[in-house]
Amino acid sequence: RKDLKAADRRGDQALEAKLLGPGAFTVERLMAIFSCLVRSEWGEEEEDWAPIEYAAHGVSTYSAVRELVALRVLSQGGGDLLEGARYRCNVPESVARELARATGVALD
Repeated sequence: RKDLKAADRRGDQALEAKLLGPGAFTVERLMAIFSCLVRSEWGEEEEDWAPIEYAAHGVSTYSAVRELVALRVLSQGGGDLLEGARYRCNVPESVARELARATGVALD
């Protein structure tokens, strides 16, 4: 009986978290996702990922993050870009799903 109540509570918490939307994330997480997207675009054709990884973590990518904050696509929750700031995406879910569909990225 306790197990059923605990499972119900966990299910309610998961639903509540989903309804509240995605959580904040660090720039490191954003860069890791970006690197995965770049790798998936090139597939297995590229054997030496070092130049691609270097470029993905380059100044232009961090400048793009700053630009997204300035455009209010991302909101920065304290800290500086290099000091471990946390970000939140301000794009509506419908727009994110359309972008994901257009680029072939699975959101779920």
